[in-house]
Amino acid sequence: MSDYIDKEKFSLLLKEYVEKRDLEVSLGKPMPKIPDSIAQYIMDIVNNTSNRWNFRRYTYRDEMVSDGIFACIKAMKNYNISHEKDNPFGYFSMICWRAFQQRIKKEHAEQAGKESLMTDIDTITYSQQEGENARLDANETIMWYYDN
Repeated sequence: MSDYIDKEKFSLLLKEYVEKRDLEVSLGKPMPKIPDSIAQYIMDIVNNTSNRWNFRRYTYRDEMVSDGIFACIKAMKNYNISHEKDNPFGYFSMICWRAFQQRIKKEHAEQAGKESLMTDIDTITYSQQEGENARLDANETIMWYYDN
């Protein structure tokens, strides 16, 4: 499944980073910058997850990728190296997957809101110019929206 990720190397890099992070945080210093090698692994996980068949055709895939990267970076502070199952690929893949699902839910809710506004009779009435005799039909409005 993850032939593009070297799990052992990724795990080793994360262990080194987490140990350094914990040491600096315990000394009262700010969290250190995430190394470029770890960031590249996260980018690979997010981009390859977005290319799966069930995420590929969304028009807002770029937003999904951005959300996935943000969620993985945010979850980096919670990564536990002493966990019995040392699988950083699975950890970050699941975080990315959930970020994608949240984006899809958010976009569907936004789309439903747009459709309800278009079919609302008061919105259609106010959208007409004064002196116009023609009345817009809700179905015509929806068809126009999908055509354009």
